[in-house]
Amino acid sequence: MSVLRSVVSKTPLWLVKLSVGLGLLYYIFTIIPVADIVDATYSADSVYIALAFLVLIFERLAAAGRMKVLSDQVGLSLSTYKICEIGIVATFYGTFIPGDLGGGVVRWYKMSQPTKRRAEALAAITFDRLIDTITLVGLGVLFWFLDRPATLTPLIGFSLLGILLGLIGVYCLALSRSAASALLRSMERYATGSIGTFLHSKFSKVLAAGAQFRQPPPDRMIAMWALSFARIVLAIGIKYLFALALGINISFMVIGWISCLITIATMIPVSFSGLGIREGGMI
Repeated sequence: MSVLRSVVSKTPLWLVKLSVGLGLLYYIFTIIPVADIVDATYSADSVYIALAFLVLIFERLAAAGRMKVLSDQVGLSLSTYKICEIGIVATFYGTFIPGDLGGGVVRWYKMSQPTKRRAEALAAITFDRLIDTITLVGLGVLFWFLDRPATLTPLIGFSLLGILLGLIGVYCLALSRSAASALLRSMERYATGSIGTFLHSKFSKVLAAGAQFRQPPPDRMIAMWALSFARIVLAIGIKYLFALALGINISFMVIGWISCLITIATMIPVSFSGLGIREGGMI
């Protein structure tokens, strides 16, 4: 037992998570033969598939539009076309580097490259992700209580509601002057040495950039949340069209709260970038 603990303690965390993800995928493919998946794919209705890819274009435009609003607020001179281009490149790299980390780093680098405003780019990406998650969970809560699945415990719906309130709290703290000041004072207290000073300097710049989101013009605020709502609805619509293409009898609302639950589940650090959890959750 002590030998096993020693081996586990010396194993990199990412390798443990990757092993969990691959183990889950292996289990999925043992209960669902690959041949069945291939047959289902070939039997899919091509009309719904084409519609899903058409909706995907508008979903990407909505996401780029929201990022455009946020990037304008911090003074990044990026067009909607450029943001779409960066999103495609980041998605491409994210395919080969599992998870949001690879794509996120590429997105940050590309957005900050023209003006070298790295702190502003990081602040915009962070708020973009936070707003996207709040909108997704908010719609997930709405769809759950509208659907009210009798076969599942109501505790799931109330847990989603609690997560939504927590995310809103994080959003409010991120915009709070007092919270930012307290955080900087805490960092100053413990920032020792060249590395601590460096991190404190960089984090101060990110907080200063994020402060620009505290009082955006009303038109930008409305556009930001409207585009976020549109992106999530379109993303759910893509899954719904794929379900129709495969002949799966499931409603739009059910796909909505399932998407919300899976997103939350993939945030739990038990698998490498949600590998296996996402697939198992959808099944």
